[in-house]
Amino acid sequence: MKRISTKELVPGMITAEDVYTYNDQLILPKGLVLTDKAITKLEFYSVLSIQVEDEVHHTESFTEDLSYSQKVQSSPEYKAFIARFDESLVDFKANLNDIVEKNAPLDPDFLLN
Repeated sequence: MKRISTKELVPGMITAEDVYTYNDQLILPKGLVLTDKAITKLEFYSVLSIQVEDEVHHTESFTEDLSYSQKVQSSPEYKAFIARFDESLVDFKANLNDIVEKNAPLDPDFLLN
């Protein structure tokens, strides 16, 4: 365990103890693998240094937490929605083309659906 300046922290380091603000509010828990986001949080709260474990969690490509929109877009429900939407869009476009090019009757229920 060693104390490291916040400016020297790198993603992959592991906190050796809970990190608190000057008002005793928990910022980061013990055992957390640091990310760029966590390091920025320490800088925001003006934490000058923290205790880190001697071992570093090595990863080839260290990934940040996904944003909310990325989590939603990777969900199976969203993917199913996009597939249904694309199918509906093709049908809608074909119906509009028939109305314009072939003077087909307008079906408002289908268009609204």
